[in-house]
Amino acid sequence: ILHALNDKDALVVDMRVIDDRIKGTIPNSISMPYTEVAMRMNELGCAKHGAKWDCSKAKKVYAFCNGPVCPQSPIAMNAMIRDGFPADKIYYYRGGMLDWEALGLTTVRQDVAGQGHAAAELLLRALLDDDESNETIVLPTELVVRESTGPAPR
Repeated sequence: ILHALNDKDALVVDMRVIDDRIKGTIPNSISMPYTEVAMRMNELGCAKHGAKWDCSKAKKVYAFCNGPVCPQSPIAMNAMIRDGFPADKIYYYRGGMLDWEALGLTTVRQDVAGQGHAAAELLLRALLDDDESNETIVLPTELVVRESTGPAPR
């Protein structure tokens, strides 16, 4: 995986949910939660043609999640292959963050405000959450709501 971080034809993809990524991740990895991979294969070098993906120009993907018993990456990789991503371009870092941290390798905390999907997900959770926490959520300017129509429906 260390070589992949310096390979222009490869992407190191953190397939964990945002809640895990913000606690720490592999530097220069990209966030693509396992539940979003099938919809975001264009970010991996595929092109959508109608209902099918053309992955003839796909990048090499080095996928990881929380560790050997985490099902998130395997679920995502199965969905990628099902939708046309070439299996020979998928590499699984099975040890994931568990091994990465155990080896003492560098981790970075993810800035949620810099991730549109993550910030939107946190905002939605906060709006729909029944507890009255006073947690502050920082949103990128492009996600600032311009007009309010009242509280979110429950």
